[in-house]
Amino acid sequence: MDHVTFPTRSALSHFSNTSDLWSHTITDMNLDGKVAVVTGATKGVGRGIGRELARNAARVFVTGRSAPDQKCLDERITGIRCDHRLDPQVEAAFNLIVREANAIDILVNNVWGGYERMIEDGAFTWSK
Repeated sequence: MDHVTFPTRSALSHFSNTSDLWSHTITDMNLDGKVAVVTGATKGVGRGIGRELARNAARVFVTGRSAPDQKCLDERITGIRCDHRLDPQVEAAFNLIVREANAIDILVNNVWGGYERMIEDGAFTWSK
């Protein structure tokens, strides 16, 4: 495995839009009345993002292949089972969300279904 180097504060300050990156922390955010959808949110980063949005008062819909289907996971989070590799399931999930919440204010697209068989015999399978 190659060595990974992360940028330093001084390296990031070279870019005008990142100069304050290290000096700001969001501590309170009120998302009351906002509807959020976090795709791929049954594990890992997506799950954490969904929890934080709910903690800050958003109504959150989390989707994923292992999400409990149309089940309230807590008072602000609803799970929707959806395999985002299948367009009919994606359409059904978003139709359900719009029916239930009338709008989507925040979308976090965290889903990725390409890990399985992404490389065969040393070649990328993206064109298949």
